[in-house]
Amino acid sequence: MPASSGNTARQCLLLRDFKPAGLCATPSFALHIAEVLAEQGGTPEPLGLRYGIFGAEPWTDGMRRALEAGLGCPAYDLYGLSEVVGPGVSGECEVRDGLHIADDHFLPEIVDPASGEPLGPGLQGELVLTTLTKRAMPVIRYRTGDITTLTTTPCRCGRTSARMGRLVGRADDMLIIKGVNVYPSEVEGALLDVAVPEPRAGSSRGGQAPWRGGRPPAGSAGAQRRRDAGAPAHDPALRGQGRSRGGTNVTEDER
Repeated sequence: MPASSGNTARQCLLLRDFKPAGLCATPSFALHIAEVLAEQGGTPEPLGLRYGIFGAEPWTDGMRRALEAGLGCPAYDLYGLSEVVGPGVSGECEVRDGLHIADDHFLPEIVDPASGEPLGPGLQGELVLTTLTKRAMPVIRYRTGDITTLTTTPCRCGRTSARMGRLVGRADDMLIIKGVNVYPSEVEGALLDVAVPEPRAGSSRGGQAPWRGGRPPAGSAGAQRRRDAGAPAHDPALRGQGRSRGGTNVTEDER
């Protein structure tokens, strides 16, 4: 049931009324739905969700745990990009040990982001895709800009297709800090693993709820809450919530 994005109250109503088997969304918006359900006094069990499929932005294992706790179902990663086919290039199985690539349709490679030289199995680099069955607009060795790993070792589920690791970030997102390569997703993962004590009543600044352990940075779910309240597009809380490209957000400064 396509329900678009935004209008979180309507999303919660649809989940309660129709009790779908699965939810497919960006992880940040799905977590916001879970937060709104909790704020309304609900629990995930009556929804009856059996699975959640999330993609279109990098997300960490910390966010996976938060999604599973908030929605009451296992969370699976999905990868795709509009330049190739959209969602469906790869996805996790029940083992969730990497994303199985539909390698009868796509030929994957990993290259060094700087030199473009091919890298061996298990080495982290930039994902390159060649379409094998696309006729309208095929791409040959298309550099996605997404940083991941690749393995052809058979999965414990029994499938033998190539698997890519979960996205670390974008090649153009990497920061070099004192000689160490750092991606924003690694910072998020560290923050989500830190349990932040709940504040006392009235201790939050600006009337906004502060972070809690297991919650994402305010730029995702927090900004969505401001959208639902009708915040203008130039609101500082929404700054940087740009269009999605290749599995990551393009901020206002990058446009």
